[in-house]
Amino acid sequence: MKTSSSLIKLVNVSIQNQILQEELLIATSHLIKSGKLIRGEQTREFENKFAALHSRAYGVGVANGTDALVLALHGIGIKPGDEVIVPDMTFFATASAVFRMGARPVPVDVEPCGLGMDYRLVERAITSKTKAIIPVHLHGWPVELDNILELANSFKLKIIEDCAQAHGARVKDEPVGSRGTASCFSFFPSKNLGALGDGGIVLTDDEDLAGRIRTLANQGRCNSKYLHQEIGYNSRLDELQAAFLNIKLEHLESWNSRRRQIARTYQTALAELPLICPPEADGDLVSSVHIYAIRCKDNATRDSLKSFLMERSVETGIHYPVPLHLQPPFKEWELLSEDFPVSTSASRTMLSLPIYPEMTNEQCAEVINRVNDFFTCS
Repeated sequence: MKTSSSLIKLVNVSIQNQILQEELLIATSHLIKSGKLIRGEQTREFENKFAALHSRAYGVGVANGTDALVLALHGIGIKPGDEVIVPDMTFFATASAVFRMGARPVPVDVEPCGLGMDYRLVERAITSKTKAIIPVHLHGWPVELDNILELANSFKLKIIEDCAQAHGARVKDEPVGSRGTASCFSFFPSKNLGALGDGGIVLTDDEDLAGRIRTLANQGRCNSKYLHQEIGYNSRLDELQAAFLNIKLEHLESWNSRRRQIARTYQTALAELPLICPPEADGDLVSSVHIYAIRCKDNATRDSLKSFLMERSVETGIHYPVPLHLQPPFKEWELLSEDFPVSTSASRTMLSLPIYPEMTNEQCAEVINRVNDFFTCS
């Protein structure tokens, strides 16, 4: 297998951090001098700015994106025995957060265009045990929530938006994460807005819910250091990561714009190949393009293309090769792949191409040329 210093990586966070290195080091120095490393001004500033960016009243910074989901579910009262509807095609954390509540995640198939939760299947999955729905804005492509919200209102269910991959995405000029009971974001380093470590946030317009999540995240204590209102978690966004995120937040829209530009270039150049490319923004739906995943005609083609590109120094990824219904924790329910045709097919045929804001036009052209070479040789 050929690899070299000219490898075009799937994601390259080091370039961004090197560009911002001076600002990041200054922020680090200020915090070292201040001695205030937990629950300080940087965290409050970031919570307020990020909440405002997504048209939310309250933001609660937490340790990571998975904890954001867990705390949101705990905050709305999910209990053992409850059911929460989730999309079958998602990162496992969407389901694991439900499992950690002692509840059951109930997967439904996704729609074939943007691979978001298929609202037509949600109503069929609702039972007397259903308490919430978690739509996932997969790969940064926004889920249209109107029909899901209508169902939630009819059945008195809560909506937790999983926005881990969708920082800055929009639907009809409304930011993703602005419509559910709460919304959860991750700041894992490779995200569109990434920290230099882990981080997450829960956004909501419900003051009481925000207060409870903040209490839960801080060991269950509220106004006293040693008085704990309930059993909570140790899950706080630390000051250093908040400081880094405050610096990076100023660049989020320009980074997303560059991602969309690269996606358009891919879309145009690959249009005549036997591939399905991700949908383009149509005016109403604007993706953050966290992942650019093409779909091949079958599993063998996908795997061959992946190997072909790696041999030519183009790194790719698969998001995600195992849908929820095939994950071991779901085994007891004996779910059948034939009931999840879209997610099953996507998991076998998707291949993620390199995309990050600092990617050059020359690198983008190289990826396109190598993909074209594969189909010319096939």
